[in-house]
Amino acid sequence: MAFWMFNVSWTDVAYTVGNLQISISFDPTSQGLAGGIFNVATRLGTSIGLALTSSVSAAVSARYHARHPELAPARSPSCSRASARGAWVTFGLAAARLWCAWCA
Repeated sequence: MAFWMFNVSWTDVAYTVGNLQISISFDPTSQGLAGGIFNVATRLGTSIGLALTSSVSAAVSARYHARHPELAPARSPSCSRASARGAWVTFGLAAARLWCAWCA
């Protein structure tokens, strides 16, 4: 539970701070363009993150159901396992991004 609270709250803070930094860094004539590029990059990153998370989640669920065909999909614990693996993928990507930003 703490992982989700940390991940969601800091994502919102990072978006707000990033948007304010874009507004401050550019002159008034190019702030709209800079904000648009920032929003496109944010949406693209979100889409890629959701695609990776759902791919990992689907692979874990499929592997679990292949090993345990006697269990019905509604009663199996693979959903929570798959969600947890997807969450760790998201956490790893965020940590890699933070490391890249810190080293640059």
